[in-house]
Amino acid sequence: MIKTMVAYTKEIDDIDFAVEEMLGQLDLDSLLAETVGIAYCFADFVETDVVRAVCEKLPFRVIGATTIATAVNESDSPMIFGLLVLTSDDVKFRVCVTEELREEGSEEIIRRAYEKASEGMEERPVLLLSYFPLLSPTSGDFLVNTFSAIAPGIPMFGTLCVTLGDNFVSSRVIVDGIFHKSVAAMILVYGDVKPRFYLGNLYEEKLMKDKAVVTGVRGFALQTLNDTPARDVLTQMGLSTDSQGELLMPELFPLVVDFNDGTPPILRAMLKSFPDGTVNLAGEIPAGATLSVSSIDVREVQTVTERTLEAIEKEEHYDCALLHSCAARFYVAMEIDDELELKAIRKHLNDGASFIISYSAGEICPVKGRDNTFTNRMHNYAIIACVF
Repeated sequence: MIKTMVAYTKEIDDIDFAVEEMLGQLDLDSLLAETVGIAYCFADFVETDVVRAVCEKLPFRVIGATTIATAVNESDSPMIFGLLVLTSDDVKFRVCVTEELREEGSEEIIRRAYEKASEGMEERPVLLLSYFPLLSPTSGDFLVNTFSAIAPGIPMFGTLCVTLGDNFVSSRVIVDGIFHKSVAAMILVYGDVKPRFYLGNLYEEKLMKDKAVVTGVRGFALQTLNDTPARDVLTQMGLSTDSQGELLMPELFPLVVDFNDGTPPILRAMLKSFPDGTVNLAGEIPAGATLSVSSIDVREVQTVTERTLEAIEKEEHYDCALLHSCAARFYVAMEIDDELELKAIRKHLNDGASFIISYSAGEICPVKGRDNTFTNRMHNYAIIACVF
């Protein structure tokens, strides 16, 4: 059994006050044999010592990520430093932190970090809670795929760190109160834990009817659909181009990608099109996948979020809910309310169970295939949840 507690502060300048406020919300005397903390904070906290000072007072390790908004039970502002504490007598937590990573050539660094964290454990972890750096707009799949190859069959859930308004350059992974630009951190969870996962990513009413097959792809560059330049097929499907022939506002038109392997479709963001018809994506898709186009607006954000939370509400029992939502959903929702999703989460989940949510530059959540086994995926435009 895992017991939980949460704490938060809005105080960004007065370190002593912030430490006192956070510690006052935590019953440290009730901690059990194994404890770990998950932290998210608004990027402005990077410039202060609040997070470090709080973590130095805690008798357990804390990892997490920067975000553009976050919430825990009872918090009343998205611009906070939020902390979720997991503590247990029969579930074990091991923290895995890599050295500085590059997008390529870091496989051995990752392997060494995972083997060090899992050293001495007789069983395999049942869950990998993952907090990854944004090495580039397309680094999420590399990290998810590399860890999945090292620890096959173990579900991963987590986020790529993000910040507001500076092209994500200030995004950081948090390790014991220190902010890191290019390390990956994970919590390896061992024991009798049965995580359940929820993926909200597709509003069927927005789905365009035409489909195409991916016939040419190189890395994250989508080259051809139906053996025709990808941009040309996408315009035939309903997208527009500017006077230079580039796709107009591609970020508002998620690609719906069916890997044709029995797993549910995922969404992929388009970043930019080029004169040769190639379209760069924010994640990988395989040749042979089937592709269609959707769109994202405030109604989509609200509807998909409500449907996902309503599905969680049907759970008979859970003590904790971890949630991540794509930063694009936050920006779209700002049209009417930048706390649209946070308010919905408080409404549906603030009933006895602890929760924490952060926004993400890439949402890491497993999906199940025909054989009922998990495949780890990095998503775009999604809201994801893990409850246990």
